[in-house]
Amino acid sequence: NLSMEELLACFSSEDGVADEITYVRDGVETTVSVLRAEVHVNRVTSTVYNNTIGYIYITEFNGSVADDFWSAATELQEQGIQNLIIDLRNNPGGSLSAVLDVADHLIPEGETIVTIKSKSGSEDVYTSEGDEQLDMNIVVLVNGDSASASELLTGALKDYGLATIVGTQTYGKGIVQSYFRISENGGWAKMTTDAYYTPNDVCIQGVGITPDIVVELPEELQGTTIELLDPAEDTQLQAAIA
Repeated sequence: NLSMEELLACFSSEDGVADEITYVRDGVETTVSVLRAEVHVNRVTSTVYNNTIGYIYITEFNGSVADDFWSAATELQEQGIQNLIIDLRNNPGGSLSAVLDVADHLIPEGETIVTIKSKSGSEDVYTSEGDEQLDMNIVVLVNGDSASASELLTGALKDYGLATIVGTQTYGKGIVQSYFRISENGGWAKMTTDAYYTPNDVCIQGVGITPDIVVELPEELQGTTIELLDPAEDTQLQAAIA
C-alpha cells in the first residue's frame, strides 16, 4: 500500500549502488539485488535485402520509436537505398503522439494524417508537421494483428498513394476509449468516446484496411513471431520485396 513516492524512497538514489530487496511469495522469502539503470526498449529493427531494399520492423508505437525509426531510415538513405519495407505486422498500435511523429517523416507537411471525431460532434484534425520526409519507394506489410495506430499510419499512406500495402486485412481498431473518474467510490469508467478517420474520411472500426496486394503466410507459419520467420519462407515479405 505504498505510494509511488514512498516506494522510490526505499531505493538508493546514487547511480551504481545496488539495493537488496526481500519479498515474500507463497510464504517463501527471496532476496534479490537490484541495480537501477536506464533501460532502452528497442521497438525498431532494420536490415537490408538484396543490397537495394531497406527493411524496418516496428513492434509498437511507444517510447523512442519515432527517433529510432528516423535513425534507421537515415542510415539506410546514407547507404544509397531508395526502396523501403515498413513491417507493421503484429503491431498492436500504441500512443497517438508516437505514431504521429513517425508519420511526420512519411506524410508531406501540412497534409492530414488522421481526424479524430467525438460522439459530441467535435473534430480534431492532425496534420503532418515534418519538414523532412523519406524519398523512397515504400511498401507497408500488415496482417490481422496490425491494429489501432498501425492502421492509422497505414490508412494515411494508402489514401495518399505513398505506399503499397501488402499482406492481409488489418484488425479494424478505429475507436478511442476515455477514462472518467467516479467520485462517489473512487473508481473509473472507461467508455468509447471517439473514432479515427483516415484522410479520405474512412473509419476502419470493425472493418480494417484491405491491402493493395493480398498475400497469406503459409498455414504452418501463421502465428509465428515475425522475428522468427525465415525470410525465404515469409511469403508476405517476399511479395513486398518483389
